[in-house]
Amino acid sequence: MILEEAIQQPGQREQMLKESVMESLHVAIPCEVVSYNETDRTIRAQPLIRGFRDQEKPQVLEDVPVFFPGNFTFDITPGDECLVVFADSCIDGWFQNGVVSKPLTARRHDWSDGFALVGFSSRKKIVPGINLNDKFSEIDEKFEHIVSDVTEIATVEETQAIIDEYGG
Repeated sequence: MILEEAIQQPGQREQMLKESVMESLHVAIPCEVVSYNETDRTIRAQPLIRGFRDQEKPQVLEDVPVFFPGNFTFDITPGDECLVVFADSCIDGWFQNGVVSKPLTARRHDWSDGFALVGFSSRKKIVPGINLNDKFSEIDEKFEHIVSDVTEIATVEETQAIIDEYGG
């Protein structure tokens, strides 16, 4: 049967086209981490919501860059949940070179162009008893320790530079 024969009502063709476009447009989806590559800071992620008409699990998303706020890293393990958001255009050129680049393909909002925001949790996976104020206090203490270590190192380096300058 050809498409024209399948379309019976006025506006049905436009509706089918609209549905087709919307099904291929990806904005964001909750996922589960399958694996984490610490060197590249990327994950493999299994989407946790099927398409409206899909019977199978969606394909695993490969090589998804992970967002770390302020470059502050944390442990990521298989089973962690995340939200993958999809870029407007192909990110491959930027991801490989880190500079302004033209998209390498014309794809838009594609499964291939996601970024992972790790830390979202479904209600089933919420860890009870975590006090965020305590966690922020731990981070503040670690930061203060790092700052004092850097200050101490700078002082030693400055002292060594003075010694070297005066031939000591």
